[in-house]
Amino acid sequence: MVSKSKINSILVAVDGSENGYRAVAMAAELASKLGASLALLHVISDKPLPKELQDMIEFEQINDSRNDILKNSGELILDKAVHIVKLRIQADSSRQIEQGDPADAIVQYAEDNQVDLIVLGRRGLNEDNAMLLGSVSRKVTNLTTINCLMVK
Repeated sequence: MVSKSKINSILVAVDGSENGYRAVAMAAELASKLGASLALLHVISDKPLPKELQDMIEFEQINDSRNDILKNSGELILDKAVHIVKLRIQADSSRQIEQGDPADAIVQYAEDNQVDLIVLGRRGLNEDNAMLLGSVSRKVTNLTTINCLMVK
């Protein structure tokens, strides 16, 4: 007999892609039906700027503005995600911006906060190749023992 475990806490990682926003909607619906808390997470990738941009502008001059731009973009992405949540449920959701490798940051946040379910878009931004599963979602599922739900 399989034991049933209750889902009390859901984490949805959102990157601003359409799949990411569909994941937010699905996570909100699940949180509502299960009575679970919902956390929204956006991760600013720590990948360096493309060489073309580094060649055009001295790295020191753009580094601070790059971080500011990415943080502001992250806040806008989370604002839209909160709006999507509020259309579906009345409960508040928490929101967080982290910086680093997206998959590593998602898993670390989930483990630190004892999340029961991670919800992700199947493919996000910068995943234009023909792979069936995006690189971040694939890496998250490989790194964690926490249940994951991929949303198309």
